[in-house]
Amino acid sequence: MSPVPSFLRRRVALGLGAALLAARARAQGRGGDLRVGGLFPFSGPLAIYGDEVFRGLALAVAAPLVSAFALKFGPRDYLMLAIWGILLVGSLSGGSLVKGIFSGALGVLIASVGLDPLTAEKRFTFGSIQLTAGISYIAAMIGFFGVSEILAQLHELHIKGVKQNVSKIIPSWAMVKK
Repeated sequence: MSPVPSFLRRRVALGLGAALLAARARAQGRGGDLRVGGLFPFSGPLAIYGDEVFRGLALAVAAPLVSAFALKFGPRDYLMLAIWGILLVGSLSGGSLVKGIFSGALGVLIASVGLDPLTAEKRFTFGSIQLTAGISYIAAMIGFFGVSEILAQLHELHIKGVKQNVSKIIPSWAMVKK
């Protein structure tokens, strides 16, 4: 059984079919005849605004149901959502699952430094007033770039550095006086 619902598969198939029809119409020189995708694959005002109206109505109907469900969440549910988010980051990170989960957990750790937004309690400030505002994203990015560059350079320790005569680079004092 496919994890994708059948109505979504049909919608994607209809969208792909409409895209193929539009490509064929464009190749024949009648590019504006067909609208690609959507619930209303014909031209006119309904085609322009039909999907948006349908999506707005669907959101208006679904929002109370989703909000009622979300209000039932407790602390355990939020914890599970957070763990699920870290695992999702880890699984989407590519090659190593452990590296991805570690990077997600490190991001959560860095983001939790400072004041709690709900209770204004200090978290991981270690008595430092400067850390109550949290860690600056720019400072963290510069630091991570520096650390990654250091680790990349550690792999090239066996390569001999280029030695250059500084007198060829810096002009002589007599030249500077001129």
